[in-house]
Amino acid sequence: MNAATTITSMFSSAADSYEAGAELQRVIAETLARKIKALPLAVAAGAKSRILEVGCGTGLLTQALAQHIAGAWTVTDIAAPMVARCERSLAGMLPDARFLVMDGCAPALAKGFDIICSSMALQWFEAPATAIARLSALLSPAGHLAFATLGPNTFEEWQAACALSGVAAPTRRFLSVAELQEAVPHGFKFRVEKNVVQRTYANGWDFLLRLREIGAHRAAPEAQPLAAGALRKVLRATDAPFTVSYDVIYGFVTR
Repeated sequence: MNAATTITSMFSSAADSYEAGAELQRVIAETLARKIKALPLAVAAGAKSRILEVGCGTGLLTQALAQHIAGAWTVTDIAAPMVARCERSLAGMLPDARFLVMDGCAPALAKGFDIICSSMALQWFEAPATAIARLSALLSPAGHLAFATLGPNTFEEWQAACALSGVAAPTRRFLSVAELQEAVPHGFKFRVEKNVVQRTYANGWDFLLRLREIGAHRAAPEAQPLAAGALRKVLRATDAPFTVSYDVIYGFVTR
């Protein structure tokens, strides 16, 4: 099973439990929605904004943004159960929306979107830099690509606990701001905002359980999970209130 298939399986399995563990993801989606609302949107009088969401999950960003901006929505995710869950939840709010299963790295859609948005999905793509370039190319002349993703300092406390326990933990490499900038096609502008958010869990095991609820328990899907003995070492080292950092990056691409 390759990384993309594993990721799809992880999030497909979490469709029913995702929102129970997605408190931080909800806050980030609502924050991104407010930032998108503040963008200068150039849409002809009487026309609806064309909006594409990539990595919709259960619809946290969809719902938050739809309260502020009316438009012709295309809502997508690589995991079919997530798309189905989102559609069930939001079809009443967005009766004319299209809900599609789609890989954000290979968007087979016509150009001309006024808003392309994605919250807490880009870091799971096999080729996030490729996705940024391809999604940017789908923008209308005055369109905006707006995303929230995780930066390289995410989970640094868990990585430190593994290192102190002598455990080589599989970790996902999150793109830096400089790498995100390099992914933006020539002729486009890129603006970024950063915010480090911390969450405290009962212990390391509680942290891992929260990740499992949202389908994010395999940091590096292409690698083998920690062996039971190695995991026990790290859990002993984190058997107390355990604070974890999330290095949140909000990126905005325009022509």
